[in-house]
Amino acid sequence: MNLKNWKPYFVSAAIALSVGILSGLLSISGMNAYMQSVTKPALTPPGWVFSVVWTLLYILMGIGSARIWMHDESIQRGRGL
Repeated sequence: MNLKNWKPYFVSAAIALSVGILSGLLSISGMNAYMQSVTKPALTPPGWVFSVVWTLLYILMGIGSARIWMHDESIQRGRGL
């Protein structure tokens, strides 16, 4: 990752995080109803773990898409995005 060109990475990560936040906000009422009705296994991690993991995943997806975007133009680049 070239740190001189950090802006595409930041923008891509911000877009991915924004999509994740929007999807979370749109589905929170249904998720709350589901979580109250389901029986969780004893080894279910605490809720904050999911927030951390999903945030990290969205940031990594943003970095990956920036790497694809900054690559030479080709058919594969368009398909990858």
